[in-house]
Amino acid sequence: MTERQSLFAVFSVIYLSECLLWVRRGGVLFRRGLGRWTAKTGSEAIRNDRGDLHWAWPLPPFGDVAVSHGLPFSIGTTGILNATAAAFHPSGRPVTQAAFLRWEDIRTVEAAGRSLRLNGSEFWKSDSTLEPVRLGRLLGSLRRLDAPALEPALRTAIATAFDTKRIRARLAAAESAVRHVRTASTALAALLFLVAPAAITRFGWLPPLFWLVPGMFALTGTIAWMALRAHRDLYPDAGDERFRLALMLALSPAAAIRAVDPVQRPLLEEFHPLAVASVLLEGADFTEFAAPTWRDLRFPRLPECPVETVPARETEQWFRNAVITEAGKTVRAVGQDPDAWERPPAKSDPSHALYCPRCQSQFTKAATACRECGGRALLELA
Repeated sequence: MTERQSLFAVFSVIYLSECLLWVRRGGVLFRRGLGRWTAKTGSEAIRNDRGDLHWAWPLPPFGDVAVSHGLPFSIGTTGILNATAAAFHPSGRPVTQAAFLRWEDIRTVEAAGRSLRLNGSEFWKSDSTLEPVRLGRLLGSLRRLDAPALEPALRTAIATAFDTKRIRARLAAAESAVRHVRTASTALAALLFLVAPAAITRFGWLPPLFWLVPGMFALTGTIAWMALRAHRDLYPDAGDERFRLALMLALSPAAAIRAVDPVQRPLLEEFHPLAVASVLLEGADFTEFAAPTWRDLRFPRLPECPVETVPARETEQWFRNAVITEAGKTVRAVGQDPDAWERPPAKSDPSHALYCPRCQSQFTKAATACRECGGRALLELA
């Protein structure tokens, strides 16, 4: 391998590393390459008990990515639990230090970087700096409400996470905001991966560098400025995050090529994955994601609540029932019947007599519970 080939190989590896996205467990990655959107709940390659490493589409026009979390903890009329029964990930729920607080015991709510702190202690940790700010504002407004006003406000907050009109509006606003960023990023990729190798091969190193290097940094600066404006339009309150993003894009050509990713990634994080899927996925893709998600809501992996106190269990159950109500509305609005997803599956073997209502694994009469779902009781196959 020649010196030039080695240099471009190294830059290619650096660029591919910018295509990697870390998504904490509990989030769902929606991504699109040249075709339709797909939903990814777990990585097939690299993951641990806290999250997964995913790929974004590496070729122009670089595709789209968005991470969806919804409300990542359970809120109820009694208090707040920093966990939910939802287990989108194949390996289970996010790892967390379970905690429950009554509303009257919450004195302070603050966002510190990627952490949401209640009463000065870390209550929950995100993989973005925007989410703790948004959730902190929500909890701050809820804790000041009296009992009669609290339950309607809680239901409104949960319904907002399923607002498909807002999801479509966000997507349209993002597409308009990043349109020119995407064009400039494609131009930078063409300069570095096509024009630069051809010019250096034809004329050697020195003459092309006099115009390649200024051209490269002119494009990265332009991309940083345009991404800054797009970020400000989409997330007006994220000043610190915006400064870090602009600095990274201005100094790193590889990051500048992927400038659309960090702008789009937090776009839909406040919406429930099932609502996002109803907008982005179609036909069999939607059913493939929505059916197990619905069954996970209706028959969660046991134990349903990590805190063994009556108020915590009541909060988890109240929140899950409210989410099921909104999820049912969302699914029926796109012409699907969620009740059909709870029906017994067809027998995969004549010896099978029981099945798990959550994962729909089938068992013989000797089985008593589904270990993969935490010991959930089995039902009879029709």
